[in-house]
Amino acid sequence: MNNSTVGSMSTSAVLLSSTVTRYVYNILPISFLILGSIGFLGNILAYSQRELRSNTCCVYLLCGSIVDMLNLFVNLLPRFLNTMNGIYIPWLRLPSFCKFYISILGFLPHLSINFLLMSIIDRYALTCNLGSPIRRINRLTMAPVFVLLAIFTSGLTTIRTIVLYEYRSTQGCTATHPLTNNILYVIINGVMQPVIMFIFVMLTFQNIKQSRKRVGGATGTINTRRSRRQFVTMIFTQIVATGVISLQWIVMFSLNGFVFSSIQNYGMASVVSFAYTVSNYGFYLNSVKAFYIALFTSRLFRENFVFALMKMLPRRIRQQFQISQANVAFAIGTVTNQFVLMALNTTATTVAILYTVLRKFVLHLPVINLAFDFLGLLGNAFTYTQREFCTNTCCMYSLCSSTVDALHVLLNLCPAHLSGTFGIYIPWLHIHIVAFFSHLSIKFLFTSIIDWYTSTCKLISSIRRIKQFDSYSSSSALRIPRSIEMCNNTPVNKQYFVHYH
Repeated sequence: MNNSTVGSMSTSAVLLSSTVTRYVYNILPISFLILGSIGFLGNILAYSQRELRSNTCCVYLLCGSIVDMLNLFVNLLPRFLNTMNGIYIPWLRLPSFCKFYISILGFLPHLSINFLLMSIIDRYALTCNLGSPIRRINRLTMAPVFVLLAIFTSGLTTIRTIVLYEYRSTQGCTATHPLTNNILYVIINGVMQPVIMFIFVMLTFQNIKQSRKRVGGATGTINTRRSRRQFVTMIFTQIVATGVISLQWIVMFSLNGFVFSSIQNYGMASVVSFAYTVSNYGFYLNSVKAFYIALFTSRLFRENFVFALMKMLPRRIRQQFQISQANVAFAIGTVTNQFVLMALNTTATTVAILYTVLRKFVLHLPVINLAFDFLGLLGNAFTYTQREFCTNTCCMYSLCSSTVDALHVLLNLCPAHLSGTFGIYIPWLHIHIVAFFSHLSIKFLFTSIIDWYTSTCKLISSIRRIKQFDSYSSSSALRIPRSIEMCNNTPVNKQYFVHYH
């Protein structure tokens, strides 16, 4: 391969990197700001309900949501306005605000994760023995103490920025000792917080396992387990998501600080800069995810969120949709199951598109893409063939879309990679079937979305018929309308239609 070929490849890589980076600078911040604002309002509505506002765990999660909103509008929004629109932001330009800006840039994300840590500590205390002094943590009077503790410990982390950063006329706001700064950042944000959260997750699991043995056949066992496991699944899911999002950023930060800091090649430096930018913007997902994870993993959160929305409706419309809490749980659970399938499928398609755009940067990416697509196909096939999903048309369309994606990688990307890298002759590469598979996959995806929307409309129309059963006595189980049984082609659990007074 001669020098001109290498130069042209480097130039094309730089052009592609700059083009994609421009889209990243434009699309990701706006998307995160919109989704984060919606999530913040949703958390405010749900956690302000009477059933949740006296729960210490919800207090910490609400504080974390407020900090997430501040992080998006104090750190992400000014950066977007200054970079893309040239709007003057004082704390980004003035030398006297250098240490303040760097401190806020590290303080708010650390404080948000600290509140998540306080919530898992609260769940750990809830699963301890009733006579244990650790149970005092669950008292509402202890919540302000732990909020102040979270703020204080996050404030200690800003000492690093105050000591190690200063403004220089040639470089701007920069670290005076980069190596020391990078090591401390990785230890504080990449080691200490994840390790502490992992320890309390394991302790909570151990307490739940011991409580099952301890209260095996006692009266009230079901209520005890439900109360102790309240929000545990949601918080565990948030911790896993936080760990994954933080890990990709810490890895990229470490590589950029310790490995790629001395790169001389301009093309390679552009690719590294692009990956660093995407990873840094991806870290802001920690400030967006909380509401959507809670909506998908906690039935109690969904119920309170829906009731909060109903309170905002006009009185006449609210009376029209006035149904019991058990029926609301059933309705929202059914809609959420369909929505989760659609959201996961949409996410998989988005990731596939990003892989297609970025595959030129990694030599063996088609092979990796094929492996992930077939793993996803096996997972979808295993899930959608279960009794709950095998008769659902939305699941059928999603499975077809996943199958087409795998065929697209197997018949197009991998043969093109083999032909371009090893010179292997692939006869069907000259037949234009790439667009066919891509369009077919997207059509299956949109068909599943339309099917989900149609089934949701049927469900809403069926919910309106439920109110005629509210006049029955609480001792008799309600007969399920056939229209609800047939809705979504999904089996219905009849215990949802029993009133509790």
